[in-house]
Amino acid sequence: ECVWEQSRESKPKGMQAARARCALRAARCGALAAFPERSFAAYSTASYGVSYVYPAAGSGQGAPVPMVGKASVPEASAPAEGSVRVAFLAAGVSSLDLSMLAKASKADEVAGLEGVAKVVAAASAGSGPQPGALVVPRRVGAFGTFREHAELPVGDVMSLPSAVPVEIAATIGVAPRAAWAALAQLKVERGDLVVIGGAETPMGQAAVQLASSRGVRVLAVVSDKDGESWKPMSQLLKIGGAECVVPESSAVRPGNGTSEVFEELGKGVAGLSCCGAVGSAAVKGLVAVGGKVMDVSEELASGTSETDSRMWDELVALAASGKLRLWLRKMKLSEIGTAFEQTRGATGSRKIVLFTKEGERALQSTSA
Repeated sequence: ECVWEQSRESKPKGMQAARARCALRAARCGALAAFPERSFAAYSTASYGVSYVYPAAGSGQGAPVPMVGKASVPEASAPAEGSVRVAFLAAGVSSLDLSMLAKASKADEVAGLEGVAKVVAAASAGSGPQPGALVVPRRVGAFGTFREHAELPVGDVMSLPSAVPVEIAATIGVAPRAAWAALAQLKVERGDLVVIGGAETPMGQAAVQLASSRGVRVLAVVSDKDGESWKPMSQLLKIGGAECVVPESSAVRPGNGTSEVFEELGKGVAGLSCCGAVGSAAVKGLVAVGGKVMDVSEELASGTSETDSRMWDELVALAASGKLRLWLRKMKLSEIGTAFEQTRGATGSRKIVLFTKEGERALQSTSA
């Protein structure tokens, strides 16, 4: 499977260079004329965490830029009562992270909404996950995940079985949760045909795999604004369970045999337009009259309940069995600036996963 692509910008260039690129990008858009910075840092708690660098106080210019703080050594003492000490392995970068960056108001908070960590010291009373266990945020935004170490309340983490690969555990918290919530609202059943637009996005990929695993037939519509680049994704979506994959242009203006394909498939009973990548008009044209069509985004993940055992049981089971896999690009945590630039300008197909040094070592040990 084509899952990994080592970042071409993996050579250390320093965060100053990344900041300069972000500043230049913003300046070109007229967002700020200059970038006199003031950095707020609480790295004693962030432990190599990603915080934000803001434009000069009172300037009213521009948005904050993600920056990696200096590494700090975690304390050797036992965790506080009711807390666990963890070493982060990896974290996914989502469209929600970009939204949070634009709205950031608390500079001393560590960024990152999804990720996976390994417990290195259990709670003093012995309750909660034990050393070596993999844990993820119990709810979206429970704690910042773009960092190396942290001490977290037991109630904010959820354990995952060791069968879930690190890279999948790092990306289960946003796109798959949002896809689960969207399908729950559509209420499609086994044998139904659902049309999923923006199927190339992380949320769309997850929706295709979730629906297929339930016996729901899937017609996937992908953006083809970049020419032929949609074809590799179409193969991955078919592996993920899509019955048919068509480019958006063919969905809007059927021709060259696609009309016959649509006639054979029939109209969908419902449809999703994921993350705005494919317009809802393309999806609506393939859904039967009266069928429900939803414009959805990854923000749906924030509305899911951490206590919904059905959601977690299904997502974890699929991830552990290898039936829930997103198309990923591997990068280092220190490349956070570049990762945000690429996510902002991407067509949406490849989700970036940032690995810490501990996460890289974990990958090497599992592949050895």
